[in-house]
Amino acid sequence: MLAYLRLFRIANVFTVIADTTAAYLLVHQGIDSWPAFVLLLLAGCLIYTAGMVLNDLFDLEQDREERPERPLPSGAISLSSARALGFGFLVAGTGFAIAAGFVTESVGAFWWRPGALGIVLAAAVLLYDRGLKRTVLGPIAMGSCRTFNLLLAGSLVASEHWYDFRPALLAFAFGIGIYIAGITWFARTEAKESSSSSLAGATFVVVLGLVVFSLASFTDPIWQANLQARSPWFWPGLVGLVGVSVVRRCINAINSPSPQMVQLAVKVGILALIVFDAAVCMFALPGELFYALFVLTLLAPSLWLGRWIRAT
Repeated sequence: MLAYLRLFRIANVFTVIADTTAAYLLVHQGIDSWPAFVLLLLAGCLIYTAGMVLNDLFDLEQDREERPERPLPSGAISLSSARALGFGFLVAGTGFAIAAGFVTESVGAFWWRPGALGIVLAAAVLLYDRGLKRTVLGPIAMGSCRTFNLLLAGSLVASEHWYDFRPALLAFAFGIGIYIAGITWFARTEAKESSSSSLAGATFVVVLGLVVFSLASFTDPIWQANLQARSPWFWPGLVGLVGVSVVRRCINAINSPSPQMVQLAVKVGILALIVFDAAVCMFALPGELFYALFVLTLLAPSLWLGRWIRAT
């Protein structure tokens, strides 16, 4: 069982639960359809987990040299089982995304939108794992996967055009996508000593993502209303407060680019997603703290499992 949890990188799946919850609440100001929400949650988690499995499957030869203790090179899980799980999860996740468009009437004429985004997300995951991760486009591809997942979670809403999304959701999705692109770039050579200049460039991208994310309070009337009497700068300040802990770890790794320092910065960067998502929930429903606290508690199982299962 532990081998499968390591293959799935199960500690990271809680960030997908947090992302989906935050994006859904941001658009709906509550959970107006539990069946639709659960289907979107399953879609995001399964496609993400498929990406983790296929990543190890396609990286088998490299892992035999650099990480022979991983489940596939060590023989703890057979290649046939990993292949069936990876592609099975990918198909099932896409199917759940398609099904989400049929269980609620709130999406209007664009019932097909979650299914289309699910297909795009699955394709992006497959393209990343199959080869893009080894190119300069790798971090962008990984960031786009996170962006598509957030757009998928916020796609079940009626709009005038199929391409219309809440401005705050766009700032959220693209900001976090850029942020994850930076974290991915930061982690590219985590198994050996990294280049300080490369880490500095990745840190700049991380900060850029946080800046875009913070624009939510300036672009969305509903978000501005939820701020109530607070300044629009309150939200960027909150994002910056959380972001400082990530950037500080990145700077430490730039100064001492050992695998341990880089991996710590990456771990903190990934876990910070849950805190960002909790903050989004708080502003999406300013009168209800339940969802924000629920998302924040996802840190506990992620940290606990992270003691035995690496996040990267």
